[in-house]
Amino acid sequence: MAQRPYTELQRYLRKLYNKGTIFLMWADRKELIETINAKSNGKLLKRASSINKVLEERKINFRIKPITKQITFVDENGNKIRRRYKSAWRIIKIPKEEK
Repeated sequence: MAQRPYTELQRYLRKLYNKGTIFLMWADRKELIETINAKSNGKLLKRASSINKVLEERKINFRIKPITKQITFVDENGNKIRRRYKSAWRIIKIPKEEK
């Protein structure tokens, strides 16, 4: 059976997956959410679990995985600062279902 060509959304998710992009905050996720354009009752879905259900229905082999990410950086005074993001998102690839 011939494979279907990638849609724009699949290309976009694949690019994010290959780059290893991590979405730390809402502002980071906004473009991803708008690109996926998953709606229920006319409202954009914003939770990872809801978006994953839509991706599964569309038979797209990428999912959003909530992760915890800790970043350490040095401020202008030379102090090390650790910031923990408890609800960061990462794009993961799942194996395609065999038919």
